[in-house]
Amino acid sequence: MNQQAPAKRPNPLLPGTGLVADVSAVVALVLTLTTTSATVVAVAAGVAVIASAGYLWSYRDVPLGGKGFLAVVALAVAVATASIALTRLFLDPAVTGPSDTEGGTPRSTTSRPAAVTGTNTTGQPTTSTDQAGPAERSLLSLTPQEEDYVHLPITINGTTYSQAKVGKPFSNYAMDRVVDEEYTVPPAVSTIFRSRIGVADDAPTGASVTFTITVDGRPVATKVVTRGTIDDIEADISGQTRFGISAENESSEPALAAWIDPVIVSRT
Repeated sequence: MNQQAPAKRPNPLLPGTGLVADVSAVVALVLTLTTTSATVVAVAAGVAVIASAGYLWSYRDVPLGGKGFLAVVALAVAVATASIALTRLFLDPAVTGPSDTEGGTPRSTTSRPAAVTGTNTTGQPTTSTDQAGPAERSLLSLTPQEEDYVHLPITINGTTYSQAKVGKPFSNYAMDRVVDEEYTVPPAVSTIFRSRIGVADDAPTGASVTFTITVDGRPVATKVVTRGTIDDIEADISGQTRFGISAENESSEPALAAWIDPVIVSRT
């Protein structure tokens, strides 16, 4: 009498579960080596653990074959990867960062400096933070009311400067011996304009140029620079509406004059 072979236990899992287990385990392993997010690794490893364990459980009565072997490998890799990920997640401060609670009380992740109240030149109250640092903005990025300079490199005392507003004021016998531009002062509690100034090496011998910073049409800082030399100039333009920069040729021949690395330093 022939005995019937026992029926194979049906697989209650969705098709492709073994493949999901293998892929998830490999992904988790790769992420362990490439990412700093232990949480992402733990999630991928968790998927691999669940899928491979479910696969093996559903085929527990069937001798291990190729698929079963892969599932066992996936389970082992996933468990090892999950252990590494969880260790990093809970023990490595470089990954998790400082706790968001101190003594059971949630703490803010950003500090808020105390506000300081004062008045500007118009008498209106202003508010700022005592820890706010100054912000620099290049004058080269701003648009003047009427453009008179060009952004060109200039060589002074053997050094070439690329971040410069260069003008060519003609001789003091000409009507246009002054090159000037005006800008709107950005709103801020305090604002300073500073720049280096110089006259090109190829200017005529004895050439000199007067550089002036104006505020609402009034000169507030002036310096005279000769050929092949560089100097510094700055002025407080806080609370004003507009400021200007001008270069006036004091010589009988044209000369290239430059405002080098001009910046507006504002504290809001």
